Amino acid sequence: MSIVFFADSGRFAAVDHVDTRRTGTALLVLVLLLGAAVVPGASAQEDADQGLSIGDWEGSAEASGVAVIEALPGVPLEWRGTVPAEFRFAVLDDPGEVVGEWRHGGEATYTLSGTIEGRNIEAVGDLTFDGSGPVSGTNSRLVLDGSTHTTGTARVTAGGREVSYPVDNTTPIPTLEVDVRATTCNEAYGDWAFAIEQEFEEQGFRVDFDGFFMAFRETEEINENMSELLEAARGEGELPETQSPLLQMSAELLQEYNAFTDQYPNWQTDQVLDLLDRTERLLNLLRNLDECEQRLFGPDNVEIFVNGLTFVIQNLAIGASGLDGLTGAAWQHLVHVAARSGALGPGAPNPAEALEAEFALQEAAEEILARNADPEDGLPLVNDETKVVMATAAAMGWELTVNGHVFDARATYEHNIGDDSWQEAAPGGDA
Repeated sequence: MSIVFFADSGRFAAVDHVDTRRTGTALLVLVLLLGAAVVPGASAQEDADQGLSIGDWEGSAEASGVAVIEALPGVPLEWRGTVPAEFRFAVLDDPGEVVGEWRHGGEATYTLSGTIEGRNIEAVGDLTFDGSGPVSGTNSRLVLDGSTHTTGTARVTAGGREVSYPVDNTTPIPTLEVDVRATTCNEAYGDWAFAIEQEFEEQGFRVDFDGFFMAFRETEEINENMSELLEAARGEGELPETQSPLLQMSAELLQEYNAFTDQYPNWQTDQVLDLLDRTERLLNLLRNLDECEQRLFGPDNVEIFVNGLTFVIQNLAIGASGLDGLTGAAWQHLVHVAARSGALGPGAPNPAEALEAEFALQEAAEEILARNADPEDGLPLVNDETKVVMATAAAMGWELTVNGHVFDARATYEHNIGDDSWQEAAPGGDA
């Protein structure tokens, strides 16, 4: 994933959405052996954590491994290969009947090498697999049946002679059962790699396999629309219909913001604050999605829009800080929204904009204080507007410069000037 913001124009632009349907590949079937070779069935592990939720599920599979056994004393037989597979199934209802289908491909090489009755013998088989079958079972245990078609060539060398044999056969796959568990409402894992290794080991094989199983509840429409949604957010297309209303509202708001930037510097303060408040509310909703919604929308996709909305708040603060006649109350609201939205500070998204926004807000505070300064000595007067600014700047820990005078806002706010107190009746915060 990459996220790009073109801050020089003040417009939002994000690229590269994340497809959450295929975040991993999974171990589906490994033991699809040649001819009369042993095909172990997969035993199921007990105590699955949580059954899969009702809905359509899609998964992919891949496993690579080596299994070695002594076919005869001193004559090892080695299987080395990779078998990818895909499956689609639906969990229908509680307690979760499952119906669906799966298919696999794959390639493997068999090698046998040794001495039999004083003669050196070598055999090599290069094989390709292709098969399919139904998926049944429950939402906590999948059951796979079907058949596999194996093609390839076996070459045997003995006594200096080599003979090749074609391989072309279709064999049933023993019923495979595997426990599955959902760690979230949209993502599931299975224990097939462990189960298959056990089966090989029980038959005398030494094994070394890498593989995993993952399945995701389908969010096809969301992912198909994501690229269009991001294009629309940049103002490059019409908004598509999507199953993720929050992301669609985010795209609409980013589109509105991009159009609003074209009006700068003719912004009105009330327009800025309205857009700022709506952005903050939507940003809070995105940041407080439950785990299921995060999985449904894709956490990386959500992050793109969170960063985009934070970018809007940062740039509204930057732009509004330069508006003529910005009041202390409006400035305070800008600071409060930017701070509580995580748009300021070193940990904020878009760090360059975060730094620029903080500097712009400090400069705006200095302008307001200078506008309310005593014409004789240039020091800010204590009034309702300057109290708002000094109190907020003190909370932020800022240092301000007004007409050449440097103020530690926190120390100044706690200090009385004659009979005037900065703290008296100082607002505690905006609505």
